[in-house]
Amino acid sequence: RDSGKQLRALFKEESFYDGEFDITMPYYIYVPTNYDRRKKYPLVIGLHGTGEVMEPICAVLMKTQMGTAFAEASEAGNNECIVLIPKCNVRYDEDDNWTTLNQFIRQRTDSPFWPMPQLKVAWKLIEKLMKDYRIDDKRLYLTGISSGAFGAYVMAMEHPDTFAALVPVAGAANPERIGALKQLPMWIFHASDDPVIVPSYTLDPTLACLDKAGIKYRLTRYPEKQIFWQSAHFCWEVVYKDKELMEWLF
Repeated sequence: RDSGKQLRALFKEESFYDGEFDITMPYYIYVPTNYDRRKKYPLVIGLHGTGEVMEPICAVLMKTQMGTAFAEASEAGNNECIVLIPKCNVRYDEDDNWTTLNQFIRQRTDSPFWPMPQLKVAWKLIEKLMKDYRIDDKRLYLTGISSGAFGAYVMAMEHPDTFAALVPVAGAANPERIGALKQLPMWIFHASDDPVIVPSYTLDPTLACLDKAGIKYRLTRYPEKQIFWQSAHFCWEVVYKDKELMEWLF
């Protein structure tokens, strides 16, 4: 955590208020230090997982490289971009998340794929930043980890013509809306022995639906017993260090 302080310092903490849902959404934004308003920049959006919902926003950058890896490369002049890390806070009850995943697990709803107000506010925040910064609207890149990957799939389906690429890590997609991903380049990451987002219930049905719909995608399925921090669920520890992914994305 100490070694990442300089990278985290590149991010500015802001907040966005939405009156429709009465939600104040904290977020981190990274803008290149040599930001030039004469240029347009890609925008990378990263959605964190359930583990960070109840924690302060600083935990998102301290626990994952979902944001800092992009900022580090950008500062080095490689794939310059703006990075947005919105924070999903509890607003209504303890099962708040980007989608109804937690409610589904607790048998409170019939699907883990319904968007929650926090995801809709995150979309409004993206729209705001598109006006505030010189962002290339043809180069919006969306990624998410765990429940954030569920949210990323849903956001991409809700706005099918918006994103240039999707990188879901340890997530699942709504089979009933899979057709919305037809024209979207995707690189899916998952560990074969993920004990939290178990592939047989999440990844495998998603891939089967994509294949049935004739939708192309790239897949990295890490083999069993590959070592990640804590458990195989945390495969994003290596995802954002993948140089091939970064070049493919941009």
